[in-house]
Amino acid sequence: MLNRLNAKSLFLILTVALLLNACLPFTTNLSSSGEPPAPLVGQDSAAGYQQVSVDHVEVEIGVGSPIPVYVVISGNLPDTCSQVEYTEIKQNGSDFRITLSAIPSNDEACIQDTLPFKMSIPLNVIDLPAGDYSVTVNGSRADFSLDTGNVTSSLPLTGASVTKHDIQVDDVSIEVGVGSPIPVKAVVSGSLPNVCAQLGEVRLHRAENTFFVQLLAYLPGQNDCAYNSVPPFRLEIPLNVVNLPKGTYVVNVNGATASFDPYEKNESANSSDCTNPVEVPIANGKVRFDDISFTLNPALADAVTAQSCPAVFLSENQAPREAHPPYTVFLFPNHARGNTDFPPEVRVYDVTRNMKEYPFPFNRLLDLRNALDQRAEPIAWYAAPLHARETYLDFGNGVGVRGLIQYMQDFFFFTNNGLTYEFNGLTQDGHYFVTVRYPISVPFLMELEGSSLPPVNLNPQAISIPEWPDTYEQQLKIIEGYNAEALRRMEQMAEDQSTPDITLLDALVESIQVNKP
Repeated sequence: MLNRLNAKSLFLILTVALLLNACLPFTTNLSSSGEPPAPLVGQDSAAGYQQVSVDHVEVEIGVGSPIPVYVVISGNLPDTCSQVEYTEIKQNGSDFRITLSAIPSNDEACIQDTLPFKMSIPLNVIDLPAGDYSVTVNGSRADFSLDTGNVTSSLPLTGASVTKHDIQVDDVSIEVGVGSPIPVKAVVSGSLPNVCAQLGEVRLHRAENTFFVQLLAYLPGQNDCAYNSVPPFRLEIPLNVVNLPKGTYVVNVNGATASFDPYEKNESANSSDCTNPVEVPIANGKVRFDDISFTLNPALADAVTAQSCPAVFLSENQAPREAHPPYTVFLFPNHARGNTDFPPEVRVYDVTRNMKEYPFPFNRLLDLRNALDQRAEPIAWYAAPLHARETYLDFGNGVGVRGLIQYMQDFFFFTNNGLTYEFNGLTQDGHYFVTVRYPISVPFLMELEGSSLPPVNLNPQAISIPEWPDTYEQQLKIIEGYNAEALRRMEQMAEDQSTPDITLLDALVESIQVNKP
C-alpha cells in the first residue's frame, strides 16, 4: 500500500512539475547537484547569476506550534532593474546557508547604482534537535538557539542526498507600501511536503506584466518523516517595480495568482502638501533631522525648520517643474536679507526610483554621477546663464559640484537679486541627491528694485552702466558688456568678498551627512 501511495504521489508530483514548467518561463532541473539553474538571459541582461550584497541578517523566532522562524535579510540589488531572481536554502548540520542572486541589467534605462531590498525566508525547525544554529546569507551571519526540539532526529549535512519537491501554495497577497522606491512584496502562504522538508529554492522571472515565481522544497533522504504532517510556511518576496510602466501586474506563485497596481496607492498619496515645519534645534552648531545632519555657522542662520515632502509625479495638467521625488528640506526662517529670487535651503531628495519621470536635474543624475566619478575639468554641470567659481566638493558621504549661479528666463543683467551659491551632489550609494541653495551678494553687482528698464540700481558700488539708450540693439550691448565684466570680476574675487563668505557655505556642504537607508 505504501509503495502504491508513493508511486501515485510521484506521478502527481511529476504531473504538477510538468504543468508548472509549461506555464513558467523557466524549467526545473530536479537533480540535486547543488549548482544554480542556468538563468534565462534576455538581450539586456548580463550573463549569469551574481550574488547580491547583503547588509544585515536577523533571525526572528515567534511563538506558536509549530515554532515560526524567519530569516529577515536586508541587502542591495546591483542596479535599478534587477530582481532577487534565485534564492537557495541549504542546511549543513547546524548551519543554514542561503544564497541570494540576481541578474544585473545592461539596459541603458537602468541606473547602475544599488537598490535596497528586504526579504523574509521561513526555516522549518519542527524536526530539528534543540541547540545553537547559525544562518549565513551571502557571507553575512546570524545566530539563534532552539530551546526545545526533536531529541531523536539528526542534522542533515550538505553532502546528504536531497530530492526537490513541488510546494503547495495556498495564498498569494501583495503588499504595496508608500515611498520611493515603492516597496512591493509578495506574501506567500503554503505548506511544505513533510516535517523534514525545507524551502529549498525560490526562482523569480518577470515576463511583461507577470512575475512568475516557482517554489521548490528540499527533502532530505531519510525515511522517518511524517508524510501526513504538512507544516505551514510564510514567505515574503521583494518585487522591484522601479523601472516598470504604470499598469496592473500579476504574480503567479506555483499556479496561485494575485494582481496589483504599484502606483495606485502611491498616486493617492501624490500630494504637493509637505508636513508642517518642525523647528530643529541647533546643538553646538549641529543640525540633525530625519537621519540628516550638518554643521551651521551662526553667520548663516540662527534658526532652522524642516519639512518632509512626498513625491509629486508628472501629470498632464501640471508644470514640469512641479514634479519631484520625495525630499526633506531645511529652511532658515530668520534669514534677514530680502529682495532675492530664492530663499536659502538645504534639500535631500530620495532618488532610488526611475528619475526619468521627473524633469532636470533628476533626469540627468547619471550624467552628474559620471562627471563626479571622472572629476572632469572644466566642470560642465551647470548650464545657467551665470555659472562661475565651480569646483568639486566632498561632503560626509558623497561628492558634488558647487558654483555661483543665476537663473533667468530672458537675457538680462546679472544681479545680486538672483545670485545664489548652489551645490548639487550625490551620496556615495547614489540613493540621495543633495542640493544647497543660498542667496549671496557681491560688491560689484547691481541690486535692482523691480524689473523695469532702465534698471533702478540700489547698490552704489556696482559696475556702472552708460546712459540707457532707446534701441534694443544698443541696450543689448550694454547688458552684454556689464555681464562680461561681472563674470571677470567674479572669477578673480576673493571668497570672503561675498556675503556670506563662500568658505562658510563650503563648510556647511562638507559637513552634510545623510544616514538614511
